[in-house]
Amino acid sequence: MAANLGSQSEDHGLSRQDEVPDTSRDQEDAKSSLPDALQVKKKELVRFLLSRYLAKELITKAEVLNSVLKDYQDHFLVVLSQASEYLQPIFGLEVKEVDQSEQTYILVPTLGLTLKEMLRDGQRLPKAGLLVVILCLITVEDNRAPEEEIWEALSRMGVVS
Repeated sequence: MAANLGSQSEDHGLSRQDEVPDTSRDQEDAKSSLPDALQVKKKELVRFLLSRYLAKELITKAEVLNSVLKDYQDHFLVVLSQASEYLQPIFGLEVKEVDQSEQTYILVPTLGLTLKEMLRDGQRLPKAGLLVVILCLITVEDNRAPEEEIWEALSRMGVVS
């Protein structure tokens, strides 16, 4: 009887591999692809956080889960931690929890580089603050910001007219 099953499979062009999925290989692929997927999600979260920073808006956990981490909600703390570690040395920004019960966050400058360094009485934006703005724009635009968009953003901020 077993010989008949084997010959039927051969008649239909199916091999033994086709009949029984290799779950160990699938598990290995899933394990190796999870770190890659989380790396992509970290980059997406960095862009999301920077866009909120530029808009001077609070960030909620719910927004992050719905906008960035839809399929990776269980990994929220890991991805947030990785994004925070990335933002600090590059942009001088730290993710701070504003309200634990509401689970809201904000980006806070840690190196004295801020968007609010525009001084009154016609004084100019310090170079460090200008650098943060431009780096944020470039990062939010997937590491490519057209010159027109940079000038437009600087104009909206009142840096150029």
